Amino acid sequence: MIYGFYSIKDLKTGYLPPEVNINDLAACRNFEHACSRTETLFYTHPGDYQLWKLGTFDTDTGVTVSDPKFLMDAPIHMEDK
Repeated sequence: MIYGFYSIKDLKTGYLPPEVNINDLAACRNFEHACSRTETLFYTHPGDYQLWKLGTFDTDTGVTVSDPKFLMDAPIHMEDK
């Protein structure tokens, strides 16, 4: 199976360690959920974070392909507008 590997980019310090997800939609949902937790920097400084797909990982062959692609900015919360 082909999985994507993803990383949150901190615009001030660089990329966080990557995670594997089944597809882009799952990765975006997980990022949005992480950003909704009020005790995190993702929540308090959403302008500093983005989600990137770094590439893919094939579980049958072990081959990884690097093809970085921007997916989304951290969501801004309505109470912060």
